[in-house]
Amino acid sequence: MDYNYFGSPPPDSRGDSSGRDGWTIKKAMEGMIVTTAKEVPWTAFSGDAVRAVLDASPVGVLITDGEERILWLNRALRRQLDVPWPEILGEELQTLPIERVEDSVGGREQYRIQSGIPDDEEMLDASVTTLDDGAGGTLSLRFFVHHVGQGLRASLLEHLGIRRGTDPLSGVMDRDAIMRVLDSEISRTRRYSNELSILLIEVSPDIKEVDADTAVIAAGRVLSDGMRWVDAAGRVSDTEFLLVLPETDAEGARVLADKLHARFSTEDSEHPALAASVAFASWRKGDDALFMIDRARQRLSARKN
Repeated sequence: MDYNYFGSPPPDSRGDSSGRDGWTIKKAMEGMIVTTAKEVPWTAFSGDAVRAVLDASPVGVLITDGEERILWLNRALRRQLDVPWPEILGEELQTLPIERVEDSVGGREQYRIQSGIPDDEEMLDASVTTLDDGAGGTLSLRFFVHHVGQGLRASLLEHLGIRRGTDPLSGVMDRDAIMRVLDSEISRTRRYSNELSILLIEVSPDIKEVDADTAVIAAGRVLSDGMRWVDAAGRVSDTEFLLVLPETDAEGARVLADKLHARFSTEDSEHPALAASVAFASWRKGDDALFMIDRARQRLSARKN
């Protein structure tokens, strides 16, 4: 097998590889290029041109075959992982210094960069597309977005002189801190067109004689336990919490909302059962933080009524 995939594409059914340089990657990228002046025919993109586009991408790009052997990765990912190039070509995916912590669900995976820093690992979220390689096999095309763990993020902010506020009762971020996170994620979404959703949770202390402080403490534990590495939770009012979900579309937010609602209503050794209302909102073009929260709050009110 030729692991320099862009340079030597598989031949077509006639045994002719002419005109097919980079054809599989073109297929994956169809519809991703938008022009305002005129349409650009795909025949204008040679294999070298497609490779140059992916190589210049600010996000990591990885191509593997059906046996998860590495066919190609772009400069951003090579720098991020500090891997030998081109010696890494043909090696198994597990050779890379990353550990898969969430298997592919709905075309998404999550990896931990093996940095050796406990509890502060850097994370990679991957969007995965599976393609026919034209020779009876498959290829996997992964686009990686880099995140840092909550502990490392706090250390970086402290190094920059920015104090990450924590709500002393719930243990999650306070209002100012979570709003800064949401503003930052909205800016990133505007720039890179990533998915972004939020959950708004209102917790009622009026169940089974649970007092208000106990309800807030329990809610903080539930949210902390239910978050991914890249998520952030904060307390925005006495009984209202905000969960920021990077790289999460409306369907993913809806699924998590249902899970959290069930978790709040279940009593266990860690926390009492709580009455909670959960609503989500996903980013739309033109949204700022207040627009997103207002839309979630309207859904929250509708559910309560």
